[in-house]
Amino acid sequence: MTQLAQSANVTPLGPSPQPPNSTTLHRLLQSVPKLEVNGADFQTWLVMFQQALSGTLLRPINLRDKNINPSEVEDMFLKMALMSTIDDGIKVGVVKCKTGLDGFQLISDTFTLRTQTGRLSS
Repeated sequence: MTQLAQSANVTPLGPSPQPPNSTTLHRLLQSVPKLEVNGADFQTWLVMFQQALSGTLLRPINLRDKNINPSEVEDMFLKMALMSTIDDGIKVGVVKCKTGLDGFQLISDTFTLRTQTGRLSS
């Protein structure tokens, strides 16, 4: 401890939490099912996808929150996670999106609309 810290009776903080890393992300994504082109598993995928992302970022995340504003690093992890957990038929649209959040929004809008339309026609 420095003299200043000792004189102020301050206990130094422990090491700060590790920043998110791609190794953690890929390990956590192994349990996330691949999102099918027909979106049949969208709700399950969404829950497990958010859990994996939260575990990587070390904080809860709700991708459906309209006020979400991920940092540049968080958005990069979001796009990596999307590309790792969606069917190849969906990747074409997501790759064209400028950000991971835009890619998620494209997927969410597509499958939320399909789910609502399916309920109406039943």
